[in-house]
Amino acid sequence: MDVLEIKHDNGEIRLKIHDFFPCDTKRLKILKELITDEYKQGLIQVLYDLKCLTEQHQTRLAKDYHIHYQDAKDLERRLEDGKHPNGVPIKEVERIQMTNELKDHIRRHKQLKKDFNAVNARVKKLQKNIEVLST
Repeated sequence: MDVLEIKHDNGEIRLKIHDFFPCDTKRLKILKELITDEYKQGLIQVLYDLKCLTEQHQTRLAKDYHIHYQDAKDLERRLEDGKHPNGVPIKEVERIQMTNELKDHIRRHKQLKKDFNAVNARVKKLQKNIEVLST
């Protein structure tokens, strides 16, 4: 169900599921009055599936965030010590390269955190939509 078609007294509504949801409670209550119980149950299942996919994406973001965060911390430690893990001193060219890598990891893990928070908010809104439709 990618598009929800609702026929009512004044015409027809076509909603693209992935664009419309999650939506605010006011809109959802209006929609809830327009659809039959059969559509409601189907929509609840679609929203549940969408929520599960979004949670999987959230998990991937969390893992990627952790990897970039750890890599940044490791590079910070090596730059601070001035040595590679095997004890060999870091050359100036390597220090510049490592500093650039560190900047990339920091930038990436900040973006991942921002993305994670946005996805987390979407999961919560989808859960709220499911709860409203279920009542």
